[in-house]
Amino acid sequence: MNWRELAKHLQINERGIACLEHVEESKLSLETICNTKSNEQFFEAVKQQALYDKLDYREVFAYVYMVLAARAYDKYKEEGIDDEIYYDTMMDLVIWSDDCYKKFGTWGIDEYGWLIHHVQLKIFKLGRLQFQPITLGEALVCETYKLEKGEKVLNVHIPAGETLDHDKCKASYKMAKQFFKDGSMNCICSSWLLNPVYKKLLPASSNIVQFQKDYCIYEVDDLCTQAEERIFGEVQSNPNLYAQNTTLQKVAATYLKQGKRLGIGKGVLKVD
Repeated sequence: MNWRELAKHLQINERGIACLEHVEESKLSLETICNTKSNEQFFEAVKQQALYDKLDYREVFAYVYMVLAARAYDKYKEEGIDDEIYYDTMMDLVIWSDDCYKKFGTWGIDEYGWLIHHVQLKIFKLGRLQFQPITLGEALVCETYKLEKGEKVLNVHIPAGETLDHDKCKASYKMAKQFFKDGSMNCICSSWLLNPVYKKLLPASSNIVQFQKDYCIYEVDDLCTQAEERIFGEVQSNPNLYAQNTTLQKVAATYLKQGKRLGIGKGVLKVD
């Protein structure tokens, strides 16, 4: 697998291909970059290489990650992981590159700290949801049960680009249980989608409310602006400037205009 073959499978548009080819022409020192000892050193090496070659670092990250994602294919095969999971997981590279273009006018990757997990086989998209095995750094307590410090759990992420169909989410949990081969499995999730306020703002049948019902929510962080980023595509200091084209945008904007915050919720789910 090479990056061009991967790009074809992911149906990267002409703008993206042009960006990747432009960076490839610079003949950057990819192996030097990859031989760094930590993620932080890796990130800095990419930025320094971009500076040296007079390129936008976001474009360089896109190229480097596409190359690394292509190389990861062999590791997937060694682990016996289906091609569908591989391509679904790497699709996040395209989602965030397109998002980068909308925000900065450059097709590339600005969320490099997040997408490093994908090319390092530390996160997998199984159906609708993504799962990241982690070890808890602290104990988590909710009404239903307690998770101990040091316990291994799956950190659940909700990628953009699809509706949050509840049946598909439940199917993803079942896939994760089989994929990670664990008889009983604890999942954790930190997301704007878990803020209990949506139970008041949206009908009980909404996908967001249905998603929340699966989790025992133990904490709400009102200071995080993830909801504004996801709902409106940007964070504005004045909520009157937010677009109100969808039902969710309308109710969220109305709520924010009242001087309230949307924040994020943190929850735990046990899949038996």
